[in-house]
Amino acid sequence: FASPDSTPAPPTSAPAERPTHPAPALAPRSDPRPPPPRWLRALALRGLAVDPAARFPDMRALIDACERGRTRARRLTVGLAALGLAAAGAVLVPVASAVPPQCQDDPRLLAGIWDPDAALAVRQAFARGGQPWADTTATSTIAALDAYAARLRAEERAACEATRVFGRRSEADLSQRTSCLDDRRAALRARVDLLRRGEPDVVERALAIAHDLPDPERCRDPAALAAYADPAGDPTRARLRAAIDGADALLRAGRYAAAEAAVDEPRQTARARGLHPLAAEAHRIFADARQHQGDPAAAEDALYLSLWAAEAAHDDRLAAQTWSGLARLLADDLACPAEARRAAATAFAASERAGADVRLVAELQVD
Repeated sequence: FASPDSTPAPPTSAPAERPTHPAPALAPRSDPRPPPPRWLRALALRGLAVDPAARFPDMRALIDACERGRTRARRLTVGLAALGLAAAGAVLVPVASAVPPQCQDDPRLLAGIWDPDAALAVRQAFARGGQPWADTTATSTIAALDAYAARLRAEERAACEATRVFGRRSEADLSQRTSCLDDRRAALRARVDLLRRGEPDVVERALAIAHDLPDPERCRDPAALAAYADPAGDPTRARLRAAIDGADALLRAGRYAAAEAAVDEPRQTARARGLHPLAAEAHRIFADARQHQGDPAAAEDALYLSLWAAEAAHDDRLAAQTWSGLARLLADDLACPAEARRAAATAFAASERAGADVRLVAELQVD
């Protein structure tokens, strides 16, 4: 927070981090209200520092400092803290009070999907196969899924705070982001369900299964959120989403024929229903499955269907990834280097329209 123009800045010779130095009083002596505690006074002075580098780096750091101060002085309430800062003439943003409970982590959201019991089940399933590398693979796989779960929780907090704390996003936007994150949890569930079987081929490809889950951060992208604009929801969509997630998990496990069979009906239904983002994903899975089974011509046809759906969804990021996959297919399987170069150039153009996302550009350069 910053000081209003009418509030004198603290002397530059007294670092804000050392409240034991003489500093202006935060409340006039004639004020009948009790003076703020020393720890809160120190926080206010730091927030009023002239040098931006001396202030809190962000609001999360300020909140953490306030929480530590409250722990050391439990008799003080948030209301008293607000009074003390108001007497100082400081301007607080809305997050000075405690973060709303609905923005705190809710362990129920991942209960039964990825929790300690699920991690133990994965480790035990891997051990049953008897492969010498099973324990090491289980440890790496669990770490990857733990990291993904942490990203999900962080994105859930960010979505809630953007609407309920900072007021930067609407309730409708929060609803769409929540639905998008629900889909990410569903994708995680499909992967974990497969890993818990502990079958030999699954253990061998466990890291591939655990990685490359859909980005939670994509749930900030308006193009990705367009698929969740219908507040009433669509029961067919939920069924297709689950089927596509299951097919993607099979694809990552190297079960290409099973993945193709699982995704064929969902891709046709999504296309017929005009569910373009789902259709684009399903066609890409079908294309990958056909390519790995030695049918590049069918894979090419499916990738063009995926591109059509991505364009219809106005999702440039998805289009860029699909163009990149088409470029690889044209170069490696169809021996069409000139067409592959054009597809690669189109992929970069689509990534520019998507905002030149650093991660996406890196993926395209690697491809």
